[in-house]
Amino acid sequence: MKMPRSTMAGRWTTALWMLSTYLPLTSGIHCKLHAKTSDFQTQYSVTIAIGTPAQAFDVIVDTGSSDLWVQGDRSSCSFLSLYFATHVYNDDSRARSVGTDCVACNGQPRFAATASTSFRPDCGRGSCTYTVSYGSGKSSAKVGQDRISIDSFALADDVQFGVVYDEDASISQVLQSSGILGLA
Repeated sequence: MKMPRSTMAGRWTTALWMLSTYLPLTSGIHCKLHAKTSDFQTQYSVTIAIGTPAQAFDVIVDTGSSDLWVQGDRSSCSFLSLYFATHVYNDDSRARSVGTDCVACNGQPRFAATASTSFRPDCGRGSCTYTVSYGSGKSSAKVGQDRISIDSFALADDVQFGVVYDEDASISQVLQSSGILGLA
């Protein structure tokens, strides 16, 4: 089988090609990947469902991360990041306000852990929280376990993932979905 040519970065192309080619052949899972383009960047997302009853989210498929996380319903931005995200400077360097919400302003659903009867915190390694840094900022999350499915295919009942409670506003600006599904 020959891998298709693409104008996208090699890692994304390879990972997405492998997902679309090998995943259906080996597991019977057929996932729909959605392409979202803005500012000359393309992000691929897949719809997952978390919890009982299921809460649906579009998450970015990320080949550079091994984490699965979604924005929590009580998430907020750090103050300094919120300031920079809510003030845009025009040519004469005067600040003008463009809004005050960060996580909520991206318009994506957020996970409500208290609404899921199957969610439970996961403190197995001595800490229930973690922080991960990306090129566009950092994200802090509480670790939990719950039932997760991809496009209505149930993966497992006790999948570990992060529920973000604090996030740099810069991540919220870049992220066009509710979270990240790391494949690394």
